[in-house]
Amino acid sequence: MATCWPVLESGCCCTLETCCKVQGWLNILFANLGIVAMVVLIIWYSGQRPVDLDPDLLIGCAAAGVLLYVLILVISILFLVGISKRRPALLIPYVIKIHLGVFALVAGGIVEASMSGNVVRSLVQSGLEVAPACYMMLCANSLLVKMRAELSATAAESPREELGVEPVSARCARQPGTKRALKSSPARPDVIGLVQTQTVQHISQKN
Repeated sequence: MATCWPVLESGCCCTLETCCKVQGWLNILFANLGIVAMVVLIIWYSGQRPVDLDPDLLIGCAAAGVLLYVLILVISILFLVGISKRRPALLIPYVIKIHLGVFALVAGGIVEASMSGNVVRSLVQSGLEVAPACYMMLCANSLLVKMRAELSATAAESPREELGVEPVSARCARQPGTKRALKSSPARPDVIGLVQTQTVQHISQKN
């Protein structure tokens, strides 16, 4: 399966699947905390407390934040279900979401660096934020590529199974010593002689 990003074989200290599950659960935790925070803000600004900005505008922004965090929560749950059920299609929304997140971090870092007086400090700070996001993106994308490859290999074997033909890999796994045994077993002279005798007799009877 072609991809423009490098495909990782494993995470930094665990398998690729475990690494993706960890980031999926972290996204669920982050989304739940975000939903709670936005709801608290809506309740807070609904009390018409004195603020510098329009309370209605802040309530609208908080409500949009709730919808955003709910979307992240749903995408993260689908991501974990797709990993558990080995269904790569459920991983696609999360991979798209994390690509957009990395793009937003990079764009934000560039804008902040251009507007800041200390460009080097802004770039370093943005790099520290972008690096973990890029790593999570590579892990999620690599798992998607590998699961798609596994699905394609399974689909290639399915027509043979429907026709009743046992896959070569299954035959080799079931009888690992068959080929070696056939190569190592010598031909028996008595069997060869018996076959030759029966052949001669058959030709004589026809004549």
